[in-house]
This record gives sequence, C-alpha cells and structure tokens, in this order.
Amino acid sequence: MNQSGAEFMQRHIGTNPVDSAKMLNNATTIALNNKLDKKDTASLSNRINQKMNKGELTSIDLKQSLGFLPFRVDYGAFFDTSKQTTNIHTATAVKWRDTSSNSILYLSNNTNMEHSRISVIQEGIYFVQYSIQVSNLQIANDELSVWIRRNGSAYANSLRQYQTGADRKSVV
Repeated sequence: MNQSGAEFMQRHIGTNPVDSAKMLNNATTIALNNKLDKKDTASLSNRINQKMNKGELTSIDLKQSLGFLPFRVDYGAFFDTSKQTTNIHTATAVKWRDTSSNSILYLSNNTNMEHSRISVIQEGIYFVQYSIQVSNLQIANDELSVWIRRNGSAYANSLRQYQTGADRKSVV
C-alpha cells in the first residue's frame, strides 16, 4: 500500500489543506535551507543577544519558545555576614566566607590567603552584581570607592563611589 505524497494528502487531509500541513516541494526546501544558512543564523543570534541585553527577551522566554537554552548559564552567589573594617585611604579586598549556590564559579584565596577572589573554571563573559552594607560612625561624611579587580588589576569602568557618614547607613 505505497502511496505518493499527493495521494496521502488527498486521502487524509482533503483537497484544500492549511499551509502548515502541505508538504514542501524541492524549491521551497532549497529556499528554506538558504534562509537558514550560517549568515542568517549569525544574524538571528545577534538579534536574540540584542533583545536579551535590552531586557526585551529573558532566558526564560527563550527556553519556553525553544524548549532548551542554546547557551550555558553559569552562576555563583557568595556572602559574608561578618564585620569587615578598613583603614582610610587603604584598598581592602571584600572577603567572601560562604557560598549559597554556584555552578562553575568558586571562592579562592588572594595573596594574603583570604577568600576574596571569585574564580571561574571556564572563560567567558559574566554579569557581576554585588551588595555591600556600609556604616560610618564618624560625624564627617566620607566617600567609599568600590571597584572590581580582574587578575589583580582594577577592571575598567567598574568604579562606583558612595557617600557615608554618621547619619547614613547604606546598602550599595
């Protein structure tokens, strides 16, 4: 009981099927393959990245529409609840004592053997977000400068400055 595609369509779908139920002819298949060549795929990838960077598309939206994520999601969440102090005009590394969750990111020691480094196993682009609670019991307002260091050097454009003082308690 061998039947051609046209006979199958006629018998099971009818004489006027919806477009999505029609079989593709050779010319349509070639045109579709040309549309999905590497150039177009790269362009699509760029458009997806742009939408994600603008916040118009989230990884959850992407996973729901594709059924999977086309990229790795590596993460780490680290914290320390102890009181850390520093001297004026002295660069002091923030210490991280505990890990609440992580994939391939982990805590490592600096040259003073303190857990102040967040290390990665695989190179890539990472989004870094931090929250620090600061307190200054002196009367005068002071400035707190926080920057991210990468491989021992200040990371470009990561400096953030905050004002502290006796009348301020801040979460930065």
